[in-house]
Amino acid sequence: MDNVTIVRNKLRIRNDLMRCILSEFTSTAFFVFAGTSTNAVNLLEGANCKICVVLGWALAIGLGAYAAGHLSGGHMNPAISFAFYLCGHISVFRFIMYSIAQISGAFAGSLVTFFLYYDGINHFDGGERQIIGSRATIGIFVPWPQDYMSISGCIFDQFVGTALLAFCVIMFTDPRNKIPPAVQPVVLIFSIILIAVCVTANAGGEINPARDLGPKLVAFTVGYGWDVFSYRNYKWFLIPIFVPFAGAAFGAWFYHLSLGIHISDDKDHCKTDDRMEMNEVSRVTIGKSRIAIAK
Repeated sequence: MDNVTIVRNKLRIRNDLMRCILSEFTSTAFFVFAGTSTNAVNLLEGANCKICVVLGWALAIGLGAYAAGHLSGGHMNPAISFAFYLCGHISVFRFIMYSIAQISGAFAGSLVTFFLYYDGINHFDGGERQIIGSRATIGIFVPWPQDYMSISGCIFDQFVGTALLAFCVIMFTDPRNKIPPAVQPVVLIFSIILIAVCVTANAGGEINPARDLGPKLVAFTVGYGWDVFSYRNYKWFLIPIFVPFAGAAFGAWFYHLSLGIHISDDKDHCKTDDRMEMNEVSRVTIGKSRIAIAK
């Protein structure tokens, strides 16, 4: 018996909910760490390479989904968990517990990024944590909306981005579309790339309350101050936390009402095939009867 099997037999969590909570925590911590570290490399090295950031985040989310897919589904996003709850796939209690795990994981992942690039951040900003200005490093952890963005524009931006994400996720996880589970994270990667290149210009494409709140709590803890919450009189702070839930609900049900419920399942196909076969038999039988009568 190998060592992994021995440890598994002794330490494996038997409770399904606890396994899923750990799964959501770990996968969210992984993707937020990888994503914020991508931001750090891009900023601290002065690369200004948007495609590098897009690919970094997309791969981080896709690999996180691979890691957690067979346990909790790899939601890594309270808004997506909310969409699955509205579709009847998880209970409200499980949605709440997943959300707590995801926010905690996002906090842990971004905290690791801060310590990993602590010296680099100090070298860049001189040890003074800044939110605005040429030496601002808050962008490593959370994006800010463009100065020209209105509050209503920010709300619509978050709504549309999360709706698009939920539409894609519910689409490729719908059993009727018959996309193998092993392929779904790959589809997710392409979905994230699509979203990143078309809805990030306004406010950075947060579309994930955990990815927003967890790193903001880290930023507050490590010295960026209360401004991470009070920016624009607290109005921006609330938008990426609450609006994605509405966007996810719309995106999930827009998919179902426009496409999902109209896809035939296997039973429908079987019934259709049976009817076609019976009709063919009937036509053959009638044809033979007519020939016999003619004779």
